[in-house]
Amino acid sequence: MGLLDVFKKKKVELTEEQLKWNKMWELWTEERVKSPYAELINYQSEINNGGHSQYF
Repeated sequence: MGLLDVFKKKKVELTEEQLKWNKMWELWTEERVKSPYAELINYQSEINNGGHSQYF
């Protein structure tokens, strides 16, 4: 362990729930998510990119 190891970023382990959510987003980008999840993820994506009015 070196002196500068203090400044290295620690690798964060994701929880099972976070891994599942990441997998859902991956499936959505491949257009393999079924309804109603596809609509919910699409809505969330539009909200994050431009606000509520962009979705409508």
